[in-house]
Amino acid sequence: MEQWWDSYIRWNNNIGLKESWHYRINSEVCYGVNSFLDNPELSKQTYLDRNNKIKDYFSGNPNFLVLDINDDNKFEKLCWFLNKEVPNTPYPYMNYNGN
Repeated sequence: MEQWWDSYIRWNNNIGLKESWHYRINSEVCYGVNSFLDNPELSKQTYLDRNNKIKDYFSGNPNFLVLDINDDNKFEKLCWFLNKEVPNTPYPYMNYNGN
């Protein structure tokens, strides 16, 4: 959750997220506030609650994978889940500016 939050803060700092129509709609619809970045405790709790509901809903479903993109073995886990061979390339990564 902290990585998610830090990513949103960096994204806002880099592109001025708070000025976008997407941000305003997301704040109102998903969090019930004018600016979710100005309400960190509410936003973090909402994030945790939403993820827990998703995990509970799909609990026991063999077609559901929770993948931590920060996990060193993420490619292996994803390929195992998809019944595919692990490529000899790094896990794909791209952020908002192509890095």
